[in-house]
Amino acid sequence: MKVSFKIKSFLSCLVFSLVFFSSCKDSKADSAKERHENDSFYFLGLQAADKEDEPTATRYFKSARKNASPLIAKRSAEALTLLGNVQDRMEAAEYLAKKFSDDESDLIIAGREFFKNNEFAKVISITNKVDFEKSPNELIQLRLNSLIERNDSRFIDEYFRWCIVRPLSVEHLALYRRYLALTGITLNEDADLGVVMNASKSFLTDEQKILEFHRNIHSKNYNVAFPEVDEILGIYEKKNAQIEDTILSDIGKASFYGTDNFYRTAMKFDKLADKLEGSKKFYAYFYAARMYDKAGRYKKQTSNRFTSALEVAKDGAQFDNCLWYLLDFQLRASTDDIIDTLKLYGSQINDPEYFDDFFESLSVLLISSQKWQDFYRVWKETNSNFSGYTTGKYAYISGRLIEEGLARGGAGLKTRQAVDAFTIALSEGTSVYYKVCALERLNILDKEYIKSIMLSRGVKAELESTASGDANKNPKKDDEVNEVAQLTDAGALLAGYAEYGFPQKIFTEWLINRKTLTAQEGISAAKFLSACGEHDTSYNVQSLRIATWTKENSVGKLPRELSELVYPRFFKAFVKKYCEEFGVPEYVMYALIRSESFFDPNAMSGAGAMGLSQLMESTAEEVAKKLKVDEYDIFDAETNIRFGTYYMSWLISKAEENNILLSMCGYNGGSGNVRKWIRGSKRDWATTGRPAAKISGISLDLWLETVPYEETRNYGKKLISTSALYGWLYYDKNPSEVVKEIFGWDVEK
Repeated sequence: MKVSFKIKSFLSCLVFSLVFFSSCKDSKADSAKERHENDSFYFLGLQAADKEDEPTATRYFKSARKNASPLIAKRSAEALTLLGNVQDRMEAAEYLAKKFSDDESDLIIAGREFFKNNEFAKVISITNKVDFEKSPNELIQLRLNSLIERNDSRFIDEYFRWCIVRPLSVEHLALYRRYLALTGITLNEDADLGVVMNASKSFLTDEQKILEFHRNIHSKNYNVAFPEVDEILGIYEKKNAQIEDTILSDIGKASFYGTDNFYRTAMKFDKLADKLEGSKKFYAYFYAARMYDKAGRYKKQTSNRFTSALEVAKDGAQFDNCLWYLLDFQLRASTDDIIDTLKLYGSQINDPEYFDDFFESLSVLLISSQKWQDFYRVWKETNSNFSGYTTGKYAYISGRLIEEGLARGGAGLKTRQAVDAFTIALSEGTSVYYKVCALERLNILDKEYIKSIMLSRGVKAELESTASGDANKNPKKDDEVNEVAQLTDAGALLAGYAEYGFPQKIFTEWLINRKTLTAQEGISAAKFLSACGEHDTSYNVQSLRIATWTKENSVGKLPRELSELVYPRFFKAFVKKYCEEFGVPEYVMYALIRSESFFDPNAMSGAGAMGLSQLMESTAEEVAKKLKVDEYDIFDAETNIRFGTYYMSWLISKAEENNILLSMCGYNGGSGNVRKWIRGSKRDWATTGRPAAKISGISLDLWLETVPYEETRNYGKKLISTSALYGWLYYDKNPSEVVKEIFGWDVEK
């Protein structure tokens, strides 16, 4: 008998699913039903539905809806809206809308069923409390369509309100023609909306003019919208009404992108600011600043208007956005201005990660321009609210600049100041790249200390999930997370999907509930899907995404098991075989594959790079000729790993002194570009009159910070840090060894 792939995949995962339960819950029960108790009815219902046995499925789902734990009861209620006759589905939708009225995702499910069966009054009833600024657009769309079907006069006002309080979406535009028809403008289906509305301009109501202006901004028709700005402002002035923030933002965009006289338009925004109140002034000041900047020669006005906008910003998001633009403007002006601005406002930054790209650009500018002392001042003197990534970056580089004698620190021994800077780079939440580089500079050999650093959380960790944090407190062993005596509701649901043969449902459910899961439940789900990936590689990618998110959102020390799930060795036999054949370190190749494709054999980039190692077609053809392969499938995992490993080995053989870092950068940015950047670095370094490092003049870790392509710059850092992690996890390599090997410091020093 031929067994289906789904059944084979399930059988291969079923044995492993015992790990899922033993790590999360008492596994002494004799059967799945005993383990899941009343929750089992839901999973049995899924099995029956798969067999198209609707009566049995319905019976099981109703039992689960009544008796199961809250989340599984909810999923059972949702499942019932898809089964039986119209009456059954309507009953299920009514139950869902009543029982889970506070969950807008369930209101959408119920609303779809009501609308499909022409129960428009019920849709309107369950959506009476929608928030036009925050509720899902689909839910609001269901309500408005139902108002139309009921000829309810509330539609016109509610549609207008929905449009002007948030950016336009597909859902908004899907109803635009119906709105126009109900307000007196009938369009043929194939009529060009812009042409018709422009021809009808003199007949439009004020509300129609505002919505058409808003639509043109959404469509980036700035040249059409800009001439209407004065009229839109006049409408609000005539009504003596406050302009909505969305429309003020539209007016700014229309003016900035539609004007051909930035100075004159900036002056008009200065006058507009006098007419607005409170935080509304923000938009006038902000866009005036941008237009003075665009006009050129008005640096003082630009700076003053940005500063005025900062003073009236209504929230952290507005403040951060304005400060970012001010600092970006100052990148083209004076480093001293940047430092002064950061001293004044840097501590008030609300979202530090929002500024990572600015501090990255500033870093490249300062190091490339040999303004090493200014770099140190940004780190040490501004008291800015840096993100974890920027903290590690600026601390490590400042330490290196002090160490190399390129920047002067404060009082005290130069060596001590460098050590203090490197120690900060090792802090919780900083980048793995700067951590492993700092470990090398500090020459740390103590295995337990290295372990504590390598298992600490990295950047982008958020403390949003209390459950996730609790799972990491007081571990019994260094490499284990505490066993959790009882599953959360979401954890029980994932466990049931695993044991009853529905691995395809785990990732979607995890996405919905990931913030309520414990760290151990995330680990167990990732581990289970990793095992399923032996037969379906799409589960490998899902496992990796779950593990990565769990790592980034955990608190304190991480279990080694989680790190191994975040840095897995999928396709192990192929990597080992071809790394041995072509002389590439396995940890380097794993780092490359993980970074390039996230272990997805079918990955394809927008540029056309294909497969696990993301080879371009021309590169694959060239490699095939050298390996004397006539026919090949580049999406075949073994073929792609073979070709990618050979190509990496070829790049290493061609790089100066066979340097691995230069080869990594060449893999991403092109070996010709790398040679050009190295020549430029040597030339610039020669002007300093200082002793030069062998390859690039300046030391290679500092050279990497100056690579002009951000993608290549970050790619090199990612491959170094990931190689160090793979080397430490699986090959008994001190991270310092890997760092030295990749930078070629064992040769250079």
